[in-house]
Amino acid sequence: MAGRGRKACIVGVGESLYAKRGAAGESEYRLALRAVLAAVADAGLAPGEIDGFSAFGDDRTNPTTLATDLEVTDLRFATMTSIPGGGGGCAAVSEAW
Repeated sequence: MAGRGRKACIVGVGESLYAKRGAAGESEYRLALRAVLAAVADAGLAPGEIDGFSAFGDDRTNPTTLATDLEVTDLRFATMTSIPGGGGGCAAVSEAW
């Protein structure tokens, strides 16, 4: 079984503005950047300490683009799950693990 013996931890949580489609005043990508930065701050880390991204859904927040804009220099893992809806978040966490 892949990942046997490994442990995974969620160490920070972040969110951005919630709004109806098109009403946020910012792009989906900018909202994702804000959420990532909030999660990193919640974890007590700096953006440069991120070593992987796992995203889900039909969004425009490509993990490697996020890594570049956040100045992540040692990206070891990046993936995007195309499962929209309630199961997508679980799939993203599983892939990160």
